Amino acid sequence: MSLKVALTGGIACGKSVITEAFLKLEVKVIDTDLISREVVAPGTALLSRLAAVFSEQILTPDKCLDRKMLRSLVFNDPIKLKTLNALLHPAILASVKEKMADYAAEPYVVVAVPLLFELNWQEHFDRILVADCEEEVQLQRLEKRDGISRELALKMLSAQVSRATRRSLAQDLIETDKLTLQEISNYVLKLDTVYRNLAKNLTDTNV
Repeated sequence: MSLKVALTGGIACGKSVITEAFLKLEVKVIDTDLISREVVAPGTALLSRLAAVFSEQILTPDKCLDRKMLRSLVFNDPIKLKTLNALLHPAILASVKEKMADYAAEPYVVVAVPLLFELNWQEHFDRILVADCEEEVQLQRLEKRDGISRELALKMLSAQVSRATRRSLAQDLIETDKLTLQEISNYVLKLDTVYRNLAKNLTDTNV
């Protein structure tokens, strides 16, 4: 049984940088953003279900999910958004559990879950690592990365749990706006040792 580490954080807080650092250490990383695309790939039962619920206007001519269209349908409609989440999130979680089981022989596995606290998925993990930065830095990164207005960036931040909540629930914290890339890599290297020791203790306890 491997130690299950959830990597989370607000949008544009530097999760991808931390993920890359773990990958360089050859740690198994599961990305829920990638899984969210896999579960609605062309030909999947879930994509067919979404088309039945939201109409085929959410499909491109080659029968792929038109994410922009789907977002426009649910963005300002709480009921439709709730319906979408009720379909998507269980499928994503099921896939995460399958992949974690595939890596059961590893000392630990990192699962990148941007909406960990919003989805209340904490119970599925042994450890929580939070990527954090000042909100102004977060806003600037988001505006630059996505080419969006400050107003929209603020709206996106307000849709997530507060920074204070994430920090209070973190067992490990990396402040990405206060560290260089090399310092982040060094910190991840230290966490690697911590997680391997925790995994060993977990294994010893279950023997």
